[in-house]
Amino acid sequence: MDYLQNPFYILNVAPQDNRRRIMEQADARSLFQDPEECRTAATTLTNPRRRLLAEIAWLPCSRLERPEDMRELMNTALFGTSNLTPIARSNLLAAELGRLPDCTSDVLATRLLRIAYSAEEIDTEQVFTVINADRVVSGFPKTNTLDLETEIQNLRDYYRKVMQSAVTKQVETQRAETMTRAIERATLSTQQMPLLINRLVDSYEVDAQMSLGEQEMKIAALDEKLRAAADADRPDSVLTPLVNRLISAVKHWDAIAQPIQLSKKSRGLSHRGSLDLAWRVRELALYLWNDYGKLDFCKQFINMLREVFAEVSEVVAIIDEDKKSLDDIAMQHAHLTRGVEQFERIKAQVEKLQAAADAKRSDALLNSMVADLTRYVNRWDAAVQPTEANTAVTVLVRGLALHLWNEHGQLDISLQLTKALQRAFADVGEISDRLEEDNKTLSQLVQERARILKTSGQESAGGGYGCLWTMGIFIALGLLGALFENC
Repeated sequence: MDYLQNPFYILNVAPQDNRRRIMEQADARSLFQDPEECRTAATTLTNPRRRLLAEIAWLPCSRLERPEDMRELMNTALFGTSNLTPIARSNLLAAELGRLPDCTSDVLATRLLRIAYSAEEIDTEQVFTVINADRVVSGFPKTNTLDLETEIQNLRDYYRKVMQSAVTKQVETQRAETMTRAIERATLSTQQMPLLINRLVDSYEVDAQMSLGEQEMKIAALDEKLRAAADADRPDSVLTPLVNRLISAVKHWDAIAQPIQLSKKSRGLSHRGSLDLAWRVRELALYLWNDYGKLDFCKQFINMLREVFAEVSEVVAIIDEDKKSLDDIAMQHAHLTRGVEQFERIKAQVEKLQAAADAKRSDALLNSMVADLTRYVNRWDAAVQPTEANTAVTVLVRGLALHLWNEHGQLDISLQLTKALQRAFADVGEISDRLEEDNKTLSQLVQERARILKTSGQESAGGGYGCLWTMGIFIALGLLGALFENC
């Protein structure tokens, strides 16, 4: 009951006034007010059962009883800090809210919580004692606890209707924002969320069903279009707008549903609609990845679900696992892509170097090209590449080393390339072992060459032993055969 419609306000009487005073005021006020309204107000206040709602909707337990006192409070907004009881404060807050002009979601959320928390503090025993004390003074029979509790419940329902009316004046997005802010603030503290806020959310949920249903139909249609486009092997330029529209639709749906999600969560409940929608979008995301390899689209959907359904613990638990798996897949994909690029760069450099050697280009040019190839090999990350890729790089560069030695006698370059491979694949099992053998054999060749050159120089000085150089060459070739026999 609004204070302007309260019989005590209409007749300008107090709860302590007796029947005679009430009737006199009804006659007097009817001279310049609606006579029927005055008669109805007098009938209400002189009926012990009917007057109870008017009594509790007034200012029970407060020192302010006259309408002019209330009017002063309403005009100066002092009641928030006045020495009012919770029920009196709640009545004034509801009266103020009913007359509140357009305001922001933040302001309205604050007003809703003030009424809700004030209503939680209403002390039935205190109200019962004061009302019966006033009735003793006014000459009306005392009320009973059961009737009082019933009327207090009716009063709380009136508060809810006033709160709901204030919210429904806003446009849809503002309503959702107001409710979300009110619930978030209520759940920040350790206190249980006020009953009136929960009831307000229940009313909000009923009102929001049509909008939620429309969004769900839109999402379902976009889901079907996206699947059909993927099945038809349409390019990403066609799929991307559909993905963006579906994500936007889900976010719009979630903005409307978020107050419901938060309220359910605070009560330890699940929101069935959120679960159904999340699973639908998740299934679409996995379909695009599993059937068509659309990893980027899949990640967009999964990341979006993690963001918009953060209030739904059942969704978060599954989506977090999906996100981790997709992140691992994305990392592997990135490694493979980078590996392909590096392999192509190494392959191209190997071919250039072999062509330059075959063309009898200068050692200075060959050494420069070898330095570039060595740099590319050093950048190869064998730890994150598959075995096949590691093997391919090894075979490619070892083949070049063999060619440079066999065809052009470039032993130093062959050893340099082998050492680069050895560094790149130091921790790759069988490849590392084989490269160690290569390095050992090539080092022996270098030592043998040095020994032969030294001996050849000595014999040339002494004469008669030049044939030893030729023998050394055949020995080196024999060692080289052992080097590459298992390539």
